[in-house]
Amino acid sequence: MKTAWSETLDPNAILPEYPRPQMRRNSYFSLNGEWDYAITKTRKEPGEYDGKILVPYPPESEASGVKRVVGARDYLHYRGTFTL
Repeated sequence: MKTAWSETLDPNAILPEYPRPQMRRNSYFSLNGEWDYAITKTRKEPGEYDGKILVPYPPESEASGVKRVVGARDYLHYRGTFTL
């Protein structure tokens, strides 16, 4: 389901706030943003990825940019890099 809010998402500023304010830490690193994803039938790391997914949204959602169902026998792989 597409909403006016989902059309204005900025992949560089996805939910920058701390995810659980009642348990806030002094420092944290958000992994929200664009990652590579692949949906496969095995646990093995895929040689190729299917595209980009916008984390923290599930692949089934419009906001993720994927809009694909991950079945009970599927594996969802993510790949991304970041600097600490």
